[in-house]
Amino acid sequence: NARAGTIFGDASYFPFEQFYAGGTRLGQPLRGYPDASITALGFDESCGNQFRLECLGSSFFTVSGEYAARINDQLSVSVFADAGNVWRTAEQFNPTRLYRGAGFGGTVVTPFGPIGLDIAYGFDKPNPGWEVHFKFGQGF
Repeated sequence: NARAGTIFGDASYFPFEQFYAGGTRLGQPLRGYPDASITALGFDESCGNQFRLECLGSSFFTVSGEYAARINDQLSVSVFADAGNVWRTAEQFNPTRLYRGAGFGGTVVTPFGPIGLDIAYGFDKPNPGWEVHFKFGQGF
């Protein structure tokens, strides 16, 4: 799965149309990093805790590979690798400067929809380490 987007022109009047990445709940998914921590400023955990306009970028790129094995009708397990970044402008796009994460997870199908747990290692954080992500719905 690969995703990319860019905004041409002045997007300052529409801040919620701009991009950030990290986690599984907000912005562009990138497992191994806290929600909304990959920004136009680079890795910034404080951007996920509070909304700041300077954190948003006008261009993003993410790529993800995942292999899932179904155990039975309700349970599946998976391994995955993700990479991505956010840039202030499209001209700054650089596919060699991506934040990388990899891990494993499981999903249980319930009457309310799929519920999953992913555990991912963020390689490019200042302090590389594991991050736990809960998934509700289809997600990846």
